[in-house]
Amino acid sequence: MQNLPNKITRSYLLIALIASFPCVFFIFAFPEYGGDSRVYALVANNILNGCGVSISKLGSDICVPHFGGNQGPGYPAFIALIWSFSGQSDLAVRLVQAMLYIMSIVYVANSIHHYTSSLKKALIVGLVLAISPLHVAWPRFIFTETLAMAGTLWVFGELIMSLHNRKLRILPIGIGLICVTFIRLDAILLVLPVAITTFIIHKPVDAVKRGLVVGMILAVPWCGWLARNAHVGLENVFAPEYVRLHAKAPGMFSWVGVWSTNQYSSIGIHFPVYNGVYDEISVDEKAYSTPKEREIVTALLKELQTYKNKPFPHHIDSKFSLLAKSRIKADPFEYFIAVPMKRIFNFWSNPNAGYGWPGFGNILTAQDRLDIMEAGVIAKVVLIKDYPVIVTGRIITQSWKFLLYLGLILTLWLSFKNKIYTDRKLIYLALSLVFARSYLAGYFGLTEARFSVTLMPIIEIIVTLVLIDVFSKWKKSRV
Repeated sequence: MQNLPNKITRSYLLIALIASFPCVFFIFAFPEYGGDSRVYALVANNILNGCGVSISKLGSDICVPHFGGNQGPGYPAFIALIWSFSGQSDLAVRLVQAMLYIMSIVYVANSIHHYTSSLKKALIVGLVLAISPLHVAWPRFIFTETLAMAGTLWVFGELIMSLHNRKLRILPIGIGLICVTFIRLDAILLVLPVAITTFIIHKPVDAVKRGLVVGMILAVPWCGWLARNAHVGLENVFAPEYVRLHAKAPGMFSWVGVWSTNQYSSIGIHFPVYNGVYDEISVDEKAYSTPKEREIVTALLKELQTYKNKPFPHHIDSKFSLLAKSRIKADPFEYFIAVPMKRIFNFWSNPNAGYGWPGFGNILTAQDRLDIMEAGVIAKVVLIKDYPVIVTGRIITQSWKFLLYLGLILTLWLSFKNKIYTDRKLIYLALSLVFARSYLAGYFGLTEARFSVTLMPIIEIIVTLVLIDVFSKWKKSRV
């Protein structure tokens, strides 16, 4: 027993060491930026230059306050903090966010060790998270994904510890929720597993009281931030950058929302509209419900090109809005049921998703990606020939995801149908996130595969724990 602390320490160090190798490899071999990176960097620079949270151009005479960029102000503030100590080194940002992610893996492994009283289970889960190809490559980006995963694992670890202690860890959970929601707005979905955990542990009255305290802890800084936004004169106190961009052409985006079922069909319209390059708009051939609609849209897009680099004209936007309303009225089932279901399926199954691995970038257009999704095996074989490194990465990530989904199906069957695995608490927490995220994908069109990355570690945790127990029971039955 005297050697147990050393054994635990060695196990956690092993997890951290193995997790660091792929993260560091991707950071040094494939550092990359993206569209969102520019906004985060702009806000961070403004913070460092005394302009505060703003997306005004650097060197502007006037600093126009902003909500926080593409998300809350957390990630730009994190970048600014690291830059202030590193001479504005993006490498430092990538390394620090990787370190925080690795620490979160170790922390959740430690929580599992306490909850299950098994260092073996904690070590296996930690190693699965450490090598999972679905998230090891994200630290190479100046994106929120890495810190969002770290924050999600932190909160999930606190929930596991709460179940172990049979008492909700109010303050750590509240602080965790503050940090992760200021980094990614969709992290607010974590309140669902928090609420479920509260009611699992406590009687209803106590659960409500404790839940309210957590809510108050989370609300204080957010109310302060919204008050700041009102004080500086923001027209909308809760308006991340993508909300402002959508406001440029609400009718156009309403029409896209009627038929778009995957991220590639919408990207071909969103980014050209955001940037005013209307001649680059690409509409999926499956967008049109009738030849008449195709004729109308074609004419509108042709006229729209004459407004390149100008604000989206109101009269054209109004016509797209009428098209959207007409389609919804003509076929409400398609809009309210069929399209959301297709989005949910595409969100989880997207075969082109690279999960942060080196990808096609500007090599393929949104239309090219649509064509590949719908193409046969031969087209994909040609891609392997032309882009072996990229396609190999896709094969690795997609194979892992496919096995993970099979594992999840098996986990649910063993736990509910076959009742071999009876401790379903963590499964309930994970499913609450899966259903909530699916709802956002289906009914709000948030279908980008990267929006699922914070859920993948949670699914990996429950699948691994259930399969370890099932394998152990099977092994004992053979003795």
